[in-house]
Amino acid sequence: LDRGERADWFQSSEIVAYAVCGGFALYFFLAHILTSERPFLRPALFSDRNFALGMLLTLLFGMLNLTPMTLLPGMLKNVGGYPDIIIGYVLGLRGMGTAIAFLLMIYLSRFNPKTLLICGFACQGVAGWQMAQLGANISLWDIAFPLWLQGFGVGLLWVPLTLISFATLKPEFMAEGSGIFHFLRNMGGSIHISLSIAVVLRMKQTSYADMTSQVTPFNEAFSLP
Repeated sequence: LDRGERADWFQSSEIVAYAVCGGFALYFFLAHILTSERPFLRPALFSDRNFALGMLLTLLFGMLNLTPMTLLPGMLKNVGGYPDIIIGYVLGLRGMGTAIAFLLMIYLSRFNPKTLLICGFACQGVAGWQMAQLGANISLWDIAFPLWLQGFGVGLLWVPLTLISFATLKPEFMAEGSGIFHFLRNMGGSIHISLSIAVVLRMKQTSYADMTSQVTPFNEAFSLP
């Protein structure tokens, strides 16, 4: 995914080789856990409904959580023209929101975890919608509140998400479940970051092609007086 857009996807032998290796790795993994007497991950782990749903939500959480931290610094620097120190302070608001939410969880833990989970994802959704409205004339105030709100949503949903996912999991599956749970969070972030960068590069190439197509000797707008 990281190299796909730059290498022209399956037109590149490098990407084809990566895809073949990934396919073989997936096959060996599935064959191992389904046929081995002592598999790396026991299939019974995924039979718990709460844990299976928690893994899907964790994958989604990783996508929402990590991607803005990768794309926003470049946007603030290249489009907004802000120095690195100011960008660091602005991004720190996200961590502040997360810290506040974690502290509030001491008092909010009395509420239903499902309610907190919905509120956390709602904060993420509102913050994402506000970030989607950003344009070339971006200001620090335009990005400060969405970042803080997103961080607050992270702290609000992470604790109930963990509680719900492991609430009914048998004790003998806890070690394996914890490993795959956190792995999927990081994997979700990696996949979504790669896809987001691929979209940005594709849009950049498309815009460049549209602009250069207008720069011709026959375009009167570029003719000298």
